[in-house]
Amino acid sequence: MTGGAPPRTLKATFYQALGRYARAMDWLAPALDTALRPENIVTAIIAMNFLAFAAFGIDKSRAERGAWRILEGTLLQLAFLGRTPGDILVARCLSRRA
Repeated sequence: MTGGAPPRTLKATFYQALGRYARAMDWLAPALDTALRPENIVTAIIAMNFLAFAAFGIDKSRAERGAWRILEGTLLQLAFLGRTPGDILVARCLSRRA
């Protein structure tokens, strides 16, 4: 056997990965605490509704021009959490079936 570092065992590798995970949690936990505040959740919901409204509106515009449209799966993913206010507004404003 030549010189150098001893071979790593699975247990040592696991503990090293666990240490890295713990160090990552040191900065991730406060970030999640900040991100999950009610005002940030409301902001995210408003942004998601705006995004859904814009995507449905762009799709409607492209359909009227005969241009390449946004995939229906993408539109459905934007509305995944149910009938959001943005989707309802689009259905009313743009006469899109929803």
